[in-house]
Amino acid sequence: MVGYFLVLPLLVLFVSSFIKEGFFAKFTAVYHSLLAVFCIVINIIDLELFNQWGSKINAQFFVYLKNPMEAMNSSASSPVFTLVIIGLIQFLIFVFLNKKLFYFLKKGKMNFKWAIIPVLLLLLGLSFLAIRGGVGTIPNNQSVAYFSNNNSLNNASLNSVWNYFYFVFTGDDLSYSTFNLFNEGELQDFKDKLKIKYTTEKTRFLKSSVKKPNVVIVVLESWASDVVSCLESKETLTPYFDSLSANGLLFTNCYATGVRTDKGISAVLSGFPAQSDASAIMYPEKSLKMPSLLKEFKGYSSLFVYGGDPSFANMKIYIQNMGFHSIMDKSNFSQSEQNSKWGAHDGVMLKKSVEWINDLKPPFFSTILTLSSHEPFETPIATIYEGKDNISKFKNSIMYSDKSIHEFMEKCKKQEWYNNTVFVFVADHGRETGVKYPIRFHPGFYKIPLMVYSPLLMDSLVGKRDSSLASQTDIPAIMEDLFSMKWKGVFNYSISPLSKQKREYIYYAYYNGAAVLQNDTAAYYDNISKKDFAITITDSTKFQAPIITKKAKLYQQTVMEHFFNLSENSK
Repeated sequence: MVGYFLVLPLLVLFVSSFIKEGFFAKFTAVYHSLLAVFCIVINIIDLELFNQWGSKINAQFFVYLKNPMEAMNSSASSPVFTLVIIGLIQFLIFVFLNKKLFYFLKKGKMNFKWAIIPVLLLLLGLSFLAIRGGVGTIPNNQSVAYFSNNNSLNNASLNSVWNYFYFVFTGDDLSYSTFNLFNEGELQDFKDKLKIKYTTEKTRFLKSSVKKPNVVIVVLESWASDVVSCLESKETLTPYFDSLSANGLLFTNCYATGVRTDKGISAVLSGFPAQSDASAIMYPEKSLKMPSLLKEFKGYSSLFVYGGDPSFANMKIYIQNMGFHSIMDKSNFSQSEQNSKWGAHDGVMLKKSVEWINDLKPPFFSTILTLSSHEPFETPIATIYEGKDNISKFKNSIMYSDKSIHEFMEKCKKQEWYNNTVFVFVADHGRETGVKYPIRFHPGFYKIPLMVYSPLLMDSLVGKRDSSLASQTDIPAIMEDLFSMKWKGVFNYSISPLSKQKREYIYYAYYNGAAVLQNDTAAYYDNISKKDFAITITDSTKFQAPIITKKAKLYQQTVMEHFFNLSENSK
């Protein structure tokens, strides 16, 4: 916060050289006092909010402020006297420090020197760096302060005033009323249809040699189906993945639920669909209450590996809230290993991942997120796919990522734990690949690879291409079937394509809207214009599909109701 607070005094310092005597000293006295009072008030509010909600000021706080009377009523039981005493103590400390640290300010006119200009510019530049949090790729957010699996310690480390301004400037005007299109009766009927119908029939998908197999989930950055050779691509961009799929279980009709990594990772690890106008993992108090696939694997040690900075999109907080014991990220690689703009390229990261997995006590649950196929699509090796345009660079990065996965799997095969491990490969989202779709959020844009590979797979599943409709959110249900577990009521949006209950449609979100794909028809609803339309997969002609569109609206309302309820009574 110091960077923000220094900008105005530095500007005033320059201006005060030209105006009447004593201005800067008077200004700083008033400025510091107002800042102190403001900061103390925010700290006091945070103390009580944490007591009531288990989190600091967040977007929900500003929603409550829109109804000041209700907000005051809800705080009626607060220990006002104690909070006032704490505030007074903080103010007395400020008065003492302000007097000791700023005694040198004189009221006489300051003699202006032109040499002060570059000094002031340098200080302003340093203030900007402090505001941004350095020269790295990702600016400051709450994840920078989070360091522990203990949520209370993480909240204590978060600067209250910075956190306040973060939500002032990045908070949204989300309201459930935007998505509340159907009455409670209709919505409940829809929710009932979403519920998984469990059967007593037991089907074995893994060989019974191991009671608790290890789990390794590899989340592939931007791996759209259109660049995967064994799916939609007419080019051979992923030769190793193709060969692996010939000995694995490949789901050929899987779709991402959103368009960003934060939405993809929560779909994979929480079975939680994307939100069109928000992202649940951006809110620490919400991600704390999201379902966790890892937590269902009781007794497993765990590891999350990412070659970049997991503070992006508050992903680090989400990962910690999911229960991962260890997080290895950019900071765990040497400077020489950080050979990418984002951090460590896939080759380096995947190689280190095997070493870190070796340190885990079996059984273990590990998730790895790749990054080399993210913009700017740079690779640390000679170009494989020629071309200087972004699409060519992207395809080249996919080929490098595939090569890195090959090296990773070959290294895994040499480890003792390999034969007892289930590998899941899934993309976080699709992206522009050069394939021309009639609209930006065409279903083809969301189609992604999903594959299960394991020496433990039953022979009937080895090399199988399952064309059942599937979503990223189905991974928890797939794992439930593979491991013969029952997680009733935990992952409400997850349906295993291995079960008899098949998906009739898939849901996905885009910016300011939601869609449902059923058979060959995709229906869209826009939250801003309140208009809807439908297209077929092969034809851009727009038409009305009221039945499918209603499903898109109901599904979005269900997800957003869940989203808003995640922060209710969190403590």
